[in-house]
Amino acid sequence: MSVGKKAFGVFLSQAAGLVLSVGNSIFLTRTLGVEGRGEFAIFTASFGILSLLLGLGLDSSLRYFVAKERVPRERLLVSTILYIFVVAAALLSVVHLNHTLVTNEIFLPASKQSLLFELTLVGVVAANLFYSNIASVFAGDRRFKALNIASVGSMAVSLLAYGGLYWAQQSGLFPVGSDEVFLVYLVLTLLNAGILGVFAFRSAGVRFSRRLLDGQLLKEMFRYGSKSYLANIAQFLNYRIDYWIVAHYTGSASLGLYALASSLAMMLWMLPRSFSTVLLPSTAAGDDGATMENTARQARIVFTITLLLAVPLGFLAKTWIGVFYGAEFQASGGAFSILLLGCVPFTICIILAGALAGMNRQGVNLAASSLGLGVTIALDVLLIPSFGISGAALASVLSYLVTTVVVVWIFSRIGSMPALDSVLLSRGDLRYLIDGFKSVLR
Repeated sequence: MSVGKKAFGVFLSQAAGLVLSVGNSIFLTRTLGVEGRGEFAIFTASFGILSLLLGLGLDSSLRYFVAKERVPRERLLVSTILYIFVVAAALLSVVHLNHTLVTNEIFLPASKQSLLFELTLVGVVAANLFYSNIASVFAGDRRFKALNIASVGSMAVSLLAYGGLYWAQQSGLFPVGSDEVFLVYLVLTLLNAGILGVFAFRSAGVRFSRRLLDGQLLKEMFRYGSKSYLANIAQFLNYRIDYWIVAHYTGSASLGLYALASSLAMMLWMLPRSFSTVLLPSTAAGDDGATMENTARQARIVFTITLLLAVPLGFLAKTWIGVFYGAEFQASGGAFSILLLGCVPFTICIILAGALAGMNRQGVNLAASSLGLGVTIALDVLLIPSFGISGAALASVLSYLVTTVVVVWIFSRIGSMPALDSVLLSRGDLRYLIDGFKSVLR
């Protein structure tokens, strides 16, 4: 139960984070409006893919090699900071040249293509890279309490910040639009990275040193991380490439509606990600309970819980979205309900993929993610011009289902177990769930 206990502990913090995330989403969406929400969607998709591309898979490698006790902590901090400075300078040059020489919205929406927001984008990417690498040290150590505290704390601070922006806008205290939201997002991201860095300095053995990480270790880390790197890029594009395609064919307003539907549907992935976060380092370290049978059990339990949550949310989507986010976003309800058909089964894929990465079987995740990305792009181009955001949602659903089927099938073959063991509840699962929560509460 040790792995399950850690996962349930992360889940409880994620549950608190989910409530805070919904609050953040409500304040952000109401502050930005439909057009501004579309611009913010391009911004978040841009820094998300840039963080993955420039991270080179080192966060996954760190989780794995820290769990294997191979990483000298005292050399990590300066190596990370030096790398981020080099990457940030190169990225700023590329972004500025792109906006100077070419007309597109790959990096930033058209209204934000100035040096100020180019620096904002680069700052967010740099902070994300630092945060993900330092968080990987805690995850590799299976010290999830610090990550839980940092995560919930950062969301609480964000709620206060975005709530303050919304109040200022509604009260007329000062003008608030997407410009202010972008800049506040940068400040919050830098703050989160700084706080986690302090945690790591105080309790995780991360120190300043003139010595950098050993070249041989870096080669091994890049070798391990290469497949997970490509898989994560493919999967992220699978989640987000439809943002650029929706914006291209239907404009920022439609993207604002679709981005809200997509972000709300993906909030249901917080539960499976709590298990996946624990499974990768625990499987790599050979912890008790990190077996394929227990992974399958956790996958089917999480799938069932998510399904029970999704049914009422899907049927009443237009009503509760209209109440919380405003009547102008009520049209997001249809796309949200469609997306649930793929996002709920995909919870199984998230958990199994974490265990596969811990077994150094990232090639499975890469193959499944690449296939899913191909499905997304092909169907987006076919469906979005005719069906708008409903077409984008349907394309994502089919992509998530294809990815899930591939991962479940290969996982079952590796573990010599029926594929349905990862899907359908069996005797003892309820007791496992109850015992897991009891162990955390004790």
